[in-house]
Amino acid sequence: MHVGMVAKSDIDQALDLATELEREGVQITLYLSLPHLIRELETSENPIEKLYELELIPRTIRVRLFDLPRMRDPRSLPAVYRIYQEMLKDGLDVVHVLSGPHELWLAILALLIRGLPVVSTMIVPVQNVGEFPSQRIVWWINKILAMGSKIIIVNGENQVEQAHRLYRLPYERIVHVRLGARRTTMKFRRHQVEEQDGTILFFGRLAAFKGLKYLISAQPAVSQKFPEARFLIVGHDEDMPAYFANVEDMDRFEIHEEYVTGDMAAAFFDRSSLVVLPYLSASTSGVLLMAHCFKKPVVATRVGCLPEYVEDGRTGILVDPQNVEQLAEAIGKMLEDGNRRRAMGQAGYDSVMAREGEIVQKTLAVYNRVTGKS
Repeated sequence: MHVGMVAKSDIDQALDLATELEREGVQITLYLSLPHLIRELETSENPIEKLYELELIPRTIRVRLFDLPRMRDPRSLPAVYRIYQEMLKDGLDVVHVLSGPHELWLAILALLIRGLPVVSTMIVPVQNVGEFPSQRIVWWINKILAMGSKIIIVNGENQVEQAHRLYRLPYERIVHVRLGARRTTMKFRRHQVEEQDGTILFFGRLAAFKGLKYLISAQPAVSQKFPEARFLIVGHDEDMPAYFANVEDMDRFEIHEEYVTGDMAAAFFDRSSLVVLPYLSASTSGVLLMAHCFKKPVVATRVGCLPEYVEDGRTGILVDPQNVEQLAEAIGKMLEDGNRRRAMGQAGYDSVMAREGEIVQKTLAVYNRVTGKS
């Protein structure tokens, strides 16, 4: 079977899933966004060869690159059509689109394709709190995606009902496949960094729904009990200074205000004792999967699909969203018992690695179903 996998922003997931499918004998051609790939690799010099050199994918996986203008730019339409024409020349059996909430042109690609069955992963069925674009725009994009796809894959169990209710999809056209290990960041690691006790990591884009302000509010209570605790904030947002406007003791924080990929990202996870996700809403979380891959336990909120991926008390601790007291208490529990914390990190790693086979088999079953091979 020859699968064409398309990704714009979620490059990591495409690389990881393609690699696992290739090991099962599936022929893969990746169609990746050139600007996003350049940002991920931190180089514009021969990015396809760089993927192979870094062993992010095996050389048996072919890569095609595309560059789509902005969402409202009509020049994207002929660009999308060129991707479709390339797919026809490549002789695919099935197309798998990994579509984010603002990726209109990938949804249009799914709708445009004729003569090939399309499977799409709807990464965010419901827009997160305070995010752009609005939920109404996300609804239309996802509706177009659903219209062009034989099967919609969702990564959270609760998203099955969301996709059914919001997009009037029959249950037989929705398949729940959990996210797998984010191995790509691990592959970028060139030198393993020693863990620094008491380092609390918040990682990723500082969107309002990520709840950073609640972690900042929890800092005084954590620092009072654990004076050596250090809050490592790694993210990018033009409003970063506003988050820390009322912080009295900035010495407790180490801030890296930048988009981080590659070996540097791996170093931040290596250094941390635990990873905190104080989210107000969530679909799924690549940061959570990265934490598990680096054997780091998590403190996360009971929102979206996070409880599906965090075994409370085994791979992490779950707290209520916006509850600063619970958040500080959970962080304290992690810091006070290093053996338990490391055991949780190992359990998270074991859990995410154990389900890789299941993920591949479920995905293959979807491909076989849409191509009539099952």
